[in-house]
Amino acid sequence: MLTASVITMAFTPMTYRFSMEESGYEDIPVNDSLDIAKGAKLAQNTCVHCHRGDDGRLSGRLYNKTEPQFGKIYASNITQSRTQGIGNWTREELELLLRTGVKPNGKTALPFMPRFPLMSSEDMEYLIDFLQSDNFLVQPSENALPQTELSLIGTLGKWLFPKKLLMPEMPVPSPDTTSEYEYGKYLVDAVLHCFACHSGSLPRINFQNPEMTPNYLLGGSKFKNLDGQKIEAPSIVTKQNTGINDYTLDDFKTLLQYGQKPDGTYVQYPMMPYPSLTEKEIAVIYIYLNTYKP
Repeated sequence: MLTASVITMAFTPMTYRFSMEESGYEDIPVNDSLDIAKGAKLAQNTCVHCHRGDDGRLSGRLYNKTEPQFGKIYASNITQSRTQGIGNWTREELELLLRTGVKPNGKTALPFMPRFPLMSSEDMEYLIDFLQSDNFLVQPSENALPQTELSLIGTLGKWLFPKKLLMPEMPVPSPDTTSEYEYGKYLVDAVLHCFACHSGSLPRINFQNPEMTPNYLLGGSKFKNLDGQKIEAPSIVTKQNTGINDYTLDDFKTLLQYGQKPDGTYVQYPMMPYPSLTEKEIAVIYIYLNTYKP
């Protein structure tokens, strides 16, 4: 569940095509429980692209292949293994980690692991239901990952990032899905964390109050694509001169679901497609990005 997400793509120079099977974005089979199905979808958009290992389960893998200057950082095994994964964790411990970054041993997860303090209590329950379900992705894997080794730069970055958050004192309400603006804002800020990449400062990401993140949704954060070339996250606020300013709703749908831009080229890593998003979800995100005024 890491912010700058790792995804496998087959690519030609400067143009990237996504393999849904390789990237972990094929449909996740679930049982008849609607709650687990909802949790599976949340996991597909927040966990799978970083934690899916070579065995096809959420058994972890090397996270930062394109940014080796930070050291060797591994996305954890989050299967139900009692020795290598989260099989011994309670629901309360899982929620504590997901909301605040604090592990059962009291240590804080690295800043590459996003926090979800604004996710509704209902959605959080769905996600935890999935993590503790019979789904193949979370069945025990004894994949023992090497210890993360931060470089000097990585260690400095760790201390620059925001510290642990506090648990909410009250249940987090579900979004008003009748308000297109509010529902879109919820998906952008609380679930998909679009602001984490499409703002101006990775070390100053504000998960608790996303709009306080510098240059919220205006782009500017620097990354490396799969060729090791430096790229800059664009603005996704449509009133700006960059980003999705001229995108129609159909253009935006194709971008989010398939990673393809209106000119036929494909988005570059670390951006990934979100094929499980519904037409309504894509529409409300589009409306929010069109309506929000910096």
